[in-house]
Formats: sequence, structure tokens, C-alpha cells
Amino acid sequence: MVDQARAWARALGAAGLGDRWWVAWPLLTFLMLLPTLLHGRPYVYWDTAQYFHYGEQLSAFAAEKIGRLRGHGSPELRSAVPSSTSANSTVDRDKTDIEQKSKAGGIVLYGARSPFYSIWLYTVADWLSLWGMVLVQAAAAAWLIWRAALQVARSHALVAAAAVAGLAGFASSAWFFVGFVMADAYAAIGLFAAALLMAYGAEMSRWERVAAAALLFAAALFHLTHLAVAIAMVLSGIAAAFFWRWARGQLRTGVVIAGAALVLAIAAQLTFSIAARAVLGVAPKYPPFLMARVIADGPGRAYLAKVCPGTAPYFICAFRDRHLVNSDAFLWSDAGGGGVFQTVSVEDRLKLIEEQPRFVAAVITNYPLETVAAMLANIAKQIVLIVPEEAWVDAGITFADPGWRSATLFQVAPFLKDCVARPGLCVPAVPKMLIAILVAAATLISLMVMAIHFARQIQRRNGSHSRAVFFALLIAVGLLANAVLCGALSNPSARYQSRIVWLAVVAACLLEVSRPIVTTDVRRRLRQAGLLRSVGSG
Repeated sequence: MVDQARAWARALGAAGLGDRWWVAWPLLTFLMLLPTLLHGRPYVYWDTAQYFHYGEQLSAFAAEKIGRLRGHGSPELRSAVPSSTSANSTVDRDKTDIEQKSKAGGIVLYGARSPFYSIWLYTVADWLSLWGMVLVQAAAAAWLIWRAALQVARSHALVAAAAVAGLAGFASSAWFFVGFVMADAYAAIGLFAAALLMAYGAEMSRWERVAAAALLFAAALFHLTHLAVAIAMVLSGIAAAFFWRWARGQLRTGVVIAGAALVLAIAAQLTFSIAARAVLGVAPKYPPFLMARVIADGPGRAYLAKVCPGTAPYFICAFRDRHLVNSDAFLWSDAGGGGVFQTVSVEDRLKLIEEQPRFVAAVITNYPLETVAAMLANIAKQIVLIVPEEAWVDAGITFADPGWRSATLFQVAPFLKDCVARPGLCVPAVPKMLIAILVAAATLISLMVMAIHFARQIQRRNGSHSRAVFFALLIAVGLLANAVLCGALSNPSARYQSRIVWLAVVAACLLEVSRPIVTTDVRRRLRQAGLLRSVGSG
């Protein structure tokens, strides 16, 4: 197999095709898309239906307001899908127009649903079905891998990029998130683009910088955690320049471009909020994630037990006796499951949202050590949740729930009817345990390779290797920042870390292509053991 790969590489090089983007990009896109093609359908989640419906509402509202309603559309809004994010949650179905819907239940939920991703999903899926979304995600990941491989392996970039895409796509978690129709798919794309710009931006062409900046901009628009992690990476890169002489000159171009993309994303977010307030009288609100977090962790419950029996200074005091098992249950479950937010009226939800800053500040003031300890425990838990468990969430069971059967997502995802008719059909045939072993092994090996390269770089400076190390360092910062944000502020979930963990594989591979430290050592040991010949001829 190794000989065949070398022969293929020589043939491409002889034909002058090995460094052509119009050859590499389609091939790599197909490679990234292959696992989803083998699965036979994109992966969806109940949040996918909410994003699609929200995008449909916004598109219809905008079209009606500016007088450009498409012929096959309708100014009448369809029935809303459930406003919960759990298939077992209560159903809140409004059939009002966009203003009434937003001033009612939607306004207290849509802050957590990016309007930009919602419109993007609705537009692309409406024209190209969900396969269009998956194709765009695969193409974005493929281009980033190709551009990074071209930087470290110019003479054999396509072979290097194919190896990186194959390992990330089949041995790590990229196989799922490339085919997952959720904003989470853009978490890794945004981090990758930010690291590429800062490590190699000075050596990229103008249009390549624009493309990378556009991907970063889109990712930052599609979810606030993507924006926050990218900001952490940019700040870390700037800090590295004070200790790393090489980075001072290299960073200038990349930081300016990446920073501009993030500033534009922030401006777009603020513009939408201002516009929504001007049109609707109120901007979309975020559910009380932090309130749910501190209560689920314990300090919030202790504080409620301390202050509520007396004057009951908070509205949340009325629910202090509920069995609040975790933050997701607080937000999305019914009363029997310990839920609060989803079980009260819109007016009461707004009360919880409004009192959240005061309540969380009081909890931290009264229980600082306990709050910090709980946050650290959540971060530690989040950072090791790297298996894409949502891949085995059966869409057939989810969308068979009565509250989801009329979801408009079925219009662009007709395969859901087969999923509902035959439960288990849309679940991957590959055992979860096998994937868990592969992802864990690939991640552990990649982190070890990164650590070895970091240590060697300190001992011996090398120009091209320095750039690869800097790229890997930024990826490591992104992995840690993502765990800190998602673990500390939300309920630790496998989806949050597994969506980006495949970037560790990318970083490790690029390090080895740039300077084969680990592979050289392995080959030396195999040669000493007399096994190199059998490995090379396999």
C-alpha cells in the first residue's frame, strides 16, 4: 500500500497535477464527504429543525417586509416546531405571525439560535436539500486541509493532504461533523481558518486570505462560542509574539485579517440585535444558561436554601424544591424531570432571564471556592468528552415524537420519513465502541506528537517547523478554550469537544510532514527490529 501511494504521488507529480487546486480540492472534498455518502444521509438533530424553522420565519418576514417574496413561498408562517431542545420536553406551538411569535415564546429562546446560521441553513437546504449543506462543509474542510498541507509539503502536498483528511475523517470525529447539519460543524472550520491565517497568512495569496477570513467570519456568526474561541486564539497568538521572535513578523498579516473578520462578525451580531429591537421592540433573549449552571453544580441550590425561606428575593425561589439534576433539565425538561424554564409562561421566563446576572453574582460572592471548583470539574469533564455520541441519536425516534411530526425540516429532508418508519435505519452501522476507541487513540497519539514537537522546537529552532509548531500551538489553545467555555458555562456535552478534536490529528500530521520526528524514530526502531521491510511492502 505504501508503494502504491508513492507510485500515485510520482504519477501525479509527473503529470503536473499534484499541486493543482482544481484537482486536489474536489478529490479531498470527496474524501471528506465519503463517510456521509456511505451512511446514505446527512445527520440531523432536533436543534436542526429549530434552526431551519427559525430561518424560514426570518426569511419570510424579511421577504414580506422588503416586497421580494418568492413565488413558491408564502407570507403565512407555518406552525412552529417545539420550542424545546429535547424530544421529551413540553410542546409550545404558536401559529401567529413573526412579530407575535417573537414577542411570545420565541423571544426567550432565539437568542441561543444564530439568525445567520438559521438563514444560511434555510436558504441552502431550500435550494439544494440538506446535501447542499454537507457538501459546503466538506468543501470548506477540504480546502483548509489542502492549503495547510501545501504550506508544509509543497512537493507532495496532495498526498500529505489526503493522508491528513483520511486520518481526520476516518480515525477521528470529522466523519460525523462534516455530515452533521448543525452550527457545530463550523466550530472546527473557524478554528482551522484562524490558525491558518495567523501561522501562514503572510505567505498566502490575497484570495486565499479572503477565503480563510470568510470561513472564520461565517463560523463566528454561526455561534457565539466559535467567536469566543477564535478571539482567545488571536489573543494567544499576540501573546506568543512577545516570547517568540519569529512570530513577531509572521503574525502581523494574519492577526490583522483574522481580527478584522471577528470585528465584522461582532458588528453583524450587534446590527441584528439593534434591528430586531427596532422592528419588534425587544431583541431575542438568551435562556438563563448561567443560572442553570450554578444551580445544577450545587452552589446555586445552596444559595437558594439560604435566602429563599426568608424574604424570597428571587423569582427562582419559587422552584427551589425541584429536583434539578443538571442544567439541561433545568432549561428544557418538564416539571417531573426537574425542569423550570420550559414549564413557566413567557413572562416568567423573562423574569428568570432578567434576574440571572444578579443571582449568579450573588452565588459567586457567597460561594466563590465552591463555584470555581465546580467550574474546573466541568472543564475537566468537557475536555475528555471527545466521542461524537450524537451520531447514534436515532432521528427516527426523535422525529416520531408528536411534537416534531409537522416540523418543516421534513420538506428538505425527505429521508426522515424512512427514519421514522424504520427506527434504527438512520443510526450508523459502525459500533459506537469501535469509534470511541479510534477517536481516543487518534487524539492521544496526536497530543503526544504535538508535545514532542513542542519540546524539540524549544531545543532546536527551524523556520518551516516553527510555523507548523505555531499552527499546532494555536489549535491546542482552541481545544482548551473550547473546553473552558463550554464546560464552565454550559452542561458538559460530547458534541462540544468532539466537534473540534479532529483538529488535533490535523495539527499532528502537519507537524510530522514539516519535520518527521516521531515517524523517523518509529522507522528507526522498526529497522532495528527487522520489521521495516515487511511494513514497506504491505
